[in-house]
Amino acid sequence: MNIPLQPYTEDDSWMECFEASVRRLIAYYKPDMILSLHGCDAHALDPLSHMQCSMRIYHEMPAILHQLAHMYCEGRWVAVGGGGYDLWRVVPRAWSMLWLEMSDHPLKRQLDADPSLHLPQAWIERWQDQAEVRLPTTWLDDMSHWEGIPRREEITAKNREILAVALQDYPEI
Repeated sequence: MNIPLQPYTEDDSWMECFEASVRRLIAYYKPDMILSLHGCDAHALDPLSHMQCSMRIYHEMPAILHQLAHMYCEGRWVAVGGGGYDLWRVVPRAWSMLWLEMSDHPLKRQLDADPSLHLPQAWIERWQDQAEVRLPTTWLDDMSHWEGIPRREEITAKNREILAVALQDYPEI
């Protein structure tokens, strides 16, 4: 299912729509396996989609899918990378967080406990000279300097309307 969210959708609205739709669809279809495609273009730094999400969604989304895979599919879950056009600041962190979740890596639990956890310095040193942008230093984005979207309430309301239309044929179970 593809739910066309409003431009400048932020984390809370994006996660609300994702979680409500994926939980409803999986409960309805009761799949034997989950195959998920993990694009990174909802991030605010990605030039494609005009979304305003942070790395938080790439931390939370895999955890929901992992839980659902164990609830409905005996843990069977295949995840693949997808779109994403900020190859230095977004894609490596998003796909790494996916791997941390899927492999139940201890670093995932550290990140759950400390959202300001730093990326490995060796990674930054290895790639900074090749990157055309300054590499991030933390797994999750520092949101303290991000400006909020003035139309947040309007965007959230429109996203909820779109979600309701998308899910209208899938009864709650």
